Amino acid sequence: MNLSSLHKWTERITYRQKVVGLTTGGIIVGLALLFAYTLRLHTYIIGDDPAACVNCHIMTPYYATWAHSSHGRDATCNDCHVPHQNIAKKYFLKEWMA
Repeated sequence: MNLSSLHKWTERITYRQKVVGLTTGGIIVGLALLFAYTLRLHTYIIGDDPAACVNCHIMTPYYATWAHSSHGRDATCNDCHVPHQNIAKKYFLKEWMA
């Protein structure tokens, strides 16, 4: 595919189709980001806060036990439950578990 055929393809789309397409795409991306934020996905992926584990209702008793144990002062969930061999494995697992 050469650049001239790509340019001809974009000329065939009307201004209205471009506006509708960009608006629809923006709405879809915006809703996806809102959904991810509502799920607190950012706390799972980039965070190391053990409170993020409580976002799932089934983890509440385990979090309470951890918080009152000696591990609560020295270790986070990611210290034991996330692989540390390389960064790809770490974030793959965090994404998969979220």
